[in-house]
Amino acid sequence: MWDLHDFSYPNKKNGNTYIGYTAEVGSAVLQQTAVTVVTGAPRYQHTGAVFLLSRSPQQTLQRSLLLLGHQVGSYFGSAVALADLNNDG
Repeated sequence: MWDLHDFSYPNKKNGNTYIGYTAEVGSAVLQQTAVTVVTGAPRYQHTGAVFLLSRSPQQTLQRSLLLLGHQVGSYFGSAVALADLNNDG
């Protein structure tokens, strides 16, 4: 028997954000010695968002920064790119 409960998002309020729609991993994004995961969630609260995630002391990903979209339906977060614009590392 197929049980959808095992595959459902635990937070039903934010279950259809499409987090992970796009993803990039880079070092020295938020901190010089840390690796950061940047991922888009284009349906977050209908305006989209970009999450910057870092490794916590418990070795899990924790949200370090949340960039919110401003326009409904803009699909903000559907594309992300990392670049070292000031060439500092």
